[in-house]
Amino acid sequence: MRIHTLTFQAIGPYATSQHLDFTQLDDVGLFLLDGPTGAGKSTILDIVTFALYGKADDERKNTELHSTLAEPGLPPTIQLDVTFGTRRFIIDRTLQHFAPRRGAKDPLDVVTRQAAMSLVEIVAGEHRQLTTRVDEAQQILRGVIGLSREQFTSVVLLPQGEFARFLKASSNDREAILRQLFNTHRFDEIGDYLAAEAKKLRGTLQADTQRRDTLRASLIETAQTCAQPHDADSTQPATEPADLETLDDVELIAHTDRLMSELATGAQRRVEQSQRALKTARDAFQQLQQQQEHLREAEAYRRRHTAHQKQAPAVRKATLQLEHHERARAVVEAQRHCQTAQTALADAVETLQQRCDAAQQDPSIIDWAGQQPIFTVDAGELQPLLAGWKTVEAAAIRALEHVAQHEKTQATIQAGQRQLDTWTTSQQTLSQRIGQLQEQFDTVCEQLTADRQRAEHFSGVEKTLETATQQLQEAKTKYTAAQKAQTAQSAADGAKRTLDETQTQADAALEHAQDLLRRRIEAAAGFLADKLEPGQPCEVCGSTTHPQPAETLDLAEISNDAVQQAQQRATQARRAANTAAETYQLKLTDLQELQTQAGGLCLTDAEAAVTHAQQTVAEAQREATELTQLRTRIKEREAQTEQLREAKTTVAQQLTEVTTQIASQTTELAQLRDELAAALGDFPDVAALRAAVEPAHRLVGQIVRAGQSVTTAVANHTTAQQRVHEALANSATQDHPAYQDAAEACENFLDPTTQAEYETLVRQWTTESDRLAEKAGQTAVIAGLKLLDDDVAPPSEETLEAAQQAQRAAEQALSEANREHGSIEATHKQCRTHQDLLTQVSERSAEQLAIYEELVGLSDVVAGRGENTVSMPLRSFVLAGWLEHVAANASERLTGMTGGRYELKHAVGQGGRGHSGLNLEVIDHLNDTVRTPSTLSGGETFMASLALALGLADAVQAQAGGVAMDTLFIDEGFGSLDADTLEEVMGVLAALQDDGRLIGLVSHVESMKQQIPYRIQVQKLQSGSTVNIVGPDLA
Repeated sequence: MRIHTLTFQAIGPYATSQHLDFTQLDDVGLFLLDGPTGAGKSTILDIVTFALYGKADDERKNTELHSTLAEPGLPPTIQLDVTFGTRRFIIDRTLQHFAPRRGAKDPLDVVTRQAAMSLVEIVAGEHRQLTTRVDEAQQILRGVIGLSREQFTSVVLLPQGEFARFLKASSNDREAILRQLFNTHRFDEIGDYLAAEAKKLRGTLQADTQRRDTLRASLIETAQTCAQPHDADSTQPATEPADLETLDDVELIAHTDRLMSELATGAQRRVEQSQRALKTARDAFQQLQQQQEHLREAEAYRRRHTAHQKQAPAVRKATLQLEHHERARAVVEAQRHCQTAQTALADAVETLQQRCDAAQQDPSIIDWAGQQPIFTVDAGELQPLLAGWKTVEAAAIRALEHVAQHEKTQATIQAGQRQLDTWTTSQQTLSQRIGQLQEQFDTVCEQLTADRQRAEHFSGVEKTLETATQQLQEAKTKYTAAQKAQTAQSAADGAKRTLDETQTQADAALEHAQDLLRRRIEAAAGFLADKLEPGQPCEVCGSTTHPQPAETLDLAEISNDAVQQAQQRATQARRAANTAAETYQLKLTDLQELQTQAGGLCLTDAEAAVTHAQQTVAEAQREATELTQLRTRIKEREAQTEQLREAKTTVAQQLTEVTTQIASQTTELAQLRDELAAALGDFPDVAALRAAVEPAHRLVGQIVRAGQSVTTAVANHTTAQQRVHEALANSATQDHPAYQDAAEACENFLDPTTQAEYETLVRQWTTESDRLAEKAGQTAVIAGLKLLDDDVAPPSEETLEAAQQAQRAAEQALSEANREHGSIEATHKQCRTHQDLLTQVSERSAEQLAIYEELVGLSDVVAGRGENTVSMPLRSFVLAGWLEHVAANASERLTGMTGGRYELKHAVGQGGRGHSGLNLEVIDHLNDTVRTPSTLSGGETFMASLALALGLADAVQAQAGGVAMDTLFIDEGFGSLDADTLEEVMGVLAALQDDGRLIGLVSHVESMKQQIPYRIQVQKLQSGSTVNIVGPDLA
């Protein structure tokens, strides 16, 4: 894991936003997390842990991380940019917190804002958001990190105090810590699983045992109960009862099955006996009932037969009358039909004569008939009469057809007149349309001319707009340059002031340096003057007189170092003045260039120029827009004039065509009217002609149909007379001669009432005769008649009652036998079910007992009992292996820290409750002794604890799949080390640094601050803590 940046706000003591760029420490390797107690150093580690796992520790709630110093409403947020292996993520979290309710006036009126999260992965420089759901993001991070939160806090943050306790802890306490780090709970789960399975199987075995005992008890009870005889007639089973408790399951099952089979066989035998007895009793009772029924049926038959024979004479008489009636029926019906035909013939002749009399009054019919004598009806001369009227009917049809043709001609004249009226109206409308189109055409032409003249007025507006736009752009450029020139003027003025100040400072520094040099020279003369003695020659000039010797004052102020420093300050001041002069010159150059770009205009003039140019562009744009609209309107009106011209031509052509059609139609209608007037003759119109022809045509048709009716009536009358003669001839039978005439037949024709009475009497007698014949053939009647002939008396009621009682007794005996047999069968079926269950339980118990014994053995081995030769639980055995690996890693570092004196070693020893194999020993190579960790001094304990912590970190990383934790924090504990030991520890840390790790030390040791120049500095302020990274070459 490598942390790149960490940004957070409103968390713990940090009220405002803080940003840490760990990339500044990538090349450093070792840094110090420094700050006063309570400033928030450990909070930074909690923030990293919370960003990765959503929880800092088990003791604090997430809402407690929210800073109480932050402004109300400022949410607590964390952004962590971190790399795991080859994958880089940006984790954004907003913690659950309380915020003021929106619009609330009371500061205590707050609502809970839920936690939120966003996970982004950087792939090839591109940010890809993976999810915004907390659970999904946490699952992705857990898979990438490979460590639980407890493991992470133990690997990344090495708390020395805890590992010192781990170093000196008992085997029991050390196991609790190791179990948390190496997640060996799964081995406990194995033991728990085996124990739970064994317990579950033990419960199953106990349940099967109870079930087996219950089933055996049920079978034994059944066998003992069934071994007793049911009644005096029951047969004792052949199987003698045995000591059933001593039988095993197979023997008990066989004994019970054999006993139940014998009982079922006996019960079946009793059922069969009862069935035979019941059949005998039932047959006897049924025979008596049958004899009684046969006698009753025979007596009833004899009574009905005697009554039937008494009605025979009356039936014979009725049958003879019905035969005479049936012979007369056809004759009577034919006579009635003949009379009806004769009446119809007279009516038809009368109707025909009436029609002929009416036709003789119609002039049209007289005209159509000519001289034919067809107005008088003679029944003997029907055919010539009908032929004459058919000739008249044909003339009437032709006259009616002529009327229809005249009606068509009249309809044609009327339709032509309507069309002529329509064309006349169209002629007027088209004439008006031509005038309207001409007016529209003239108006559009005038508008088109005006628009063209207006467009000609704006012919140069596009060029004007282009020029105005260019001028506006230039004015804006000059205005921008003028703005920059104004800013540059201010900058140049500032640079001028800086130049004046630096030159003044340089002159003062130079003057001060020269003054110090002068004073030093004078002081040198003072040194020589101190050596002058009156009367002695001067070493410089050789004079023996010394009128005004120099004095030496303030020697420290004018020392050589002071002079050199003053000269250096003068040089630096001069350099600063030169730099200020160069800066001022650059500012002046920029100002002149900008003023040139502005065209020498000041900001006000440049702004006025932009305003004027904008107005010019606006006016040009308005005129250009108007020109565009004019051009569009000109095109539209040109198209409109063309459309009007084409429309006027089309209307003129239509007017010519309509005028031609009117002339032609007028001529044709005049000719048709002349032809129709000639055809009508004296009739004023076609309707009058039809009014005269149609009634005459209908009357002629009626006369023809009436003549046909007379012909039909004559034929029907002749046929009816023939049917009467045929019916008389057919009335003769083998027993009776034919009727002489219709009157004789009518005398023998019965009225409906008498006929119905005779038919009913004959039908009833015949039906009873058939029924008696059928009855005589029945078995019961035949048997009963034989019994009557033999003078056999019917059975008495006492005899029938006794037979019925015998049948009921037999049925009761059979029911009891069936009940007994059913009970035995049900018991036998239940026994077979219990036998099957007992067999299954016995077999299953044997298999499960073997599995149970195996599970108990495995559970004992996992728990360190039974066949476990090392007497160590599985979890302790696994932890012992990890502790041996940790001790080997720690020993390598401890040997380096102590110059080869100390070595850590894993030892197998006995702990409480069997927690063996988790002990640590210290080998002192100075005197080749083995020591316990509790005998180490404070400094030795710190080094051993640090080595153990690093070894545990390596082991936990390896256990998690080899994930590399490139960033480590080591907490406190360096204060107990002397200078030499601290130097050795620093060497070990440097070795870790050489492996490419970024190591942060949390310490207050002053000497470490001097050795580690790079620090994450936490400052504790009243308004809240702040944090930043400090070090050489870091801003």
